[in-house]
Amino acid sequence: MKVFLIASILSLVGSCATEKYSTKIQNLKDNIKISDTTTIRSYANTITSTELKNLLYTYASKEFEGRGTGEEGQKKAANFLKTYYVSQNISSPITDSVYFQSIPKSYFPDDIKATENVVAYIEGIEKPEEVLVISAHYDHLGIEDDQIYYGADDDGSGTVALMEMAQAFKM
Repeated sequence: MKVFLIASILSLVGSCATEKYSTKIQNLKDNIKISDTTTIRSYANTITSTELKNLLYTYASKEFEGRGTGEEGQKKAANFLKTYYVSQNISSPITDSVYFQSIPKSYFPDDIKATENVVAYIEGIEKPEEVLVISAHYDHLGIEDDQIYYGADDDGSGTVALMEMAQAFKM
């Protein structure tokens, strides 16, 4: 009986929280006004499944060794992202050529090396003081027991999607 009572209370609390959250989401959706679908389509059409696939096949390839945090493959992936942003004329918020925000080893458990975030940004065209910051969780498990964990689903697909969205916003 006690277990049933506790389960009932948790279900009641959970359903109330979910309803409030879903109401907030619906309110946000209801307040979105799209006035220029032609412009939106022109940006969206720059994102293609072929480009996403090609980027992901490269990003989740053996070359990047699973992008283990602080490992050589992750450093290669960081440079891959930087090179992409430079090629798309997407700026760094740090300095003109520095896209890396260092994270020292002291922030991590003993077995993880120092690493860096890759950061870029795009200024607003009409309002340059409004910026779009571009950064994603791009590392993964790396190599464990001589097995590469490529990370195509975890972080890889999200990272390349962000790359393509950044390219679209830079148009």
